[in-house]
Amino acid sequence: MKAGFDYYRDDVIIAHYCFYVLHHGGQNSPEYARLSKISTYYNPGISGNDDPDRLDWAQQEIYRNLCEKHKVPCDILEDKIQRLEDQGFRLYKLYEHWISSLINGDYSGLDEDEIEDIETFIKTRGVGSCVDVWDDVEFGRPDSGGNYRGSVCTFVFYASPERG
Repeated sequence: MKAGFDYYRDDVIIAHYCFYVLHHGGQNSPEYARLSKISTYYNPGISGNDDPDRLDWAQQEIYRNLCEKHKVPCDILEDKIQRLEDQGFRLYKLYEHWISSLINGDYSGLDEDEIEDIETFIKTRGVGSCVDVWDDVEFGRPDSGGNYRGSVCTFVFYASPERG
């Protein structure tokens, strides 16, 4: 934690609970023992509290510090994105129905305008192959500058055409 910055006790407990739920080494590990101790005075209920992306900003700070202290990758979404970008990948929200086209090269079911949109996107962004698609579907406008809103999800591309 940062010197001179006070956190509420609840924030510390929630962040530690989330950390130990995700990063314990099994029932005989010291981390599991810590989780069990926390569970005696903190019970998140049926909703759980094991998603670092749902923590508030103070809890995420504490969670990041725990990850750094224990030398484990931080799995907060913005940190995952930064790590991927540092490794040479680019992430874009694109139409969900483009998955087959971008992963498998199967353009059946798309009209000529959509195929042109995909080709324009690839050329203007200068990305390589699509290597992954996240299961984070939401309703919105794609990063490709599409003409309509629809179901979009995150596509992961190599950052340069030379890698794919």
